[in-house]
Amino acid sequence: MRVTSQKRVAVAGAAIILAALTANAVGLDNPDAKPAESAPLPVDLKLVLSRKEEKKSGAVMTVSAKLTKKDAKTQINVGWTITYDGPRKPLIILEPSLENDVRGSTGVSVYVVADDGKAYRWGKTNPASPFLLSPYLSEKEWFVKANEKGVVSGSNITLDVEEIEEYFAANKIKVKSLTDASSEVYLQIYYTTNDRGEQYDLDAWTGRLISNTTKVTRPDR
Repeated sequence: MRVTSQKRVAVAGAAIILAALTANAVGLDNPDAKPAESAPLPVDLKLVLSRKEEKKSGAVMTVSAKLTKKDAKTQINVGWTITYDGPRKPLIILEPSLENDVRGSTGVSVYVVADDGKAYRWGKTNPASPFLLSPYLSEKEWFVKANEKGVVSGSNITLDVEEIEEYFAANKIKVKSLTDASSEVYLQIYYTTNDRGEQYDLDAWTGRLISNTTKVTRPDR
């Protein structure tokens, strides 16, 4: 299948609009060690923990998260699984990623209970592409296919614990080390893709998925 120039322009315009709407709707940011423009506000942890994975167009995303060490650095390793029982079989989808410049968005929210007993959020998204007018940026290998049971999974998302702790310290929010056995840390993924992979003759799934909220576990648990 060949994609016409007119269709490329139309898809590009739709991609830009969807990306803007998604960013506003999800409200994710990309914090670093600098203080936020406004101090992070407490979040309703009970509400956060009540959030369940949402099924969209036959697809459901679930996640798990655990602390790991690599090269003397502590990370949160995130495992994701997408299960599909819809009509578009086999499921092909652009994999969630915080590294790839893709037509879509992967966002991770981490919720940490601070010393004051309140929960606060840290968030990160994949980098925004500087080539907004190009509708086809994704590499073919970024698309993944579900197995015969409709399941595809990955563990390509990692978060730097030091970066998260520095963010809270910079905003004068006292939290225990995330590696402390008594610390409470939770995680959730928001994922949007509008890339069908037409340039590779694919018919990939598109839409928005919100995962369950999971507790970040430690190696000794």
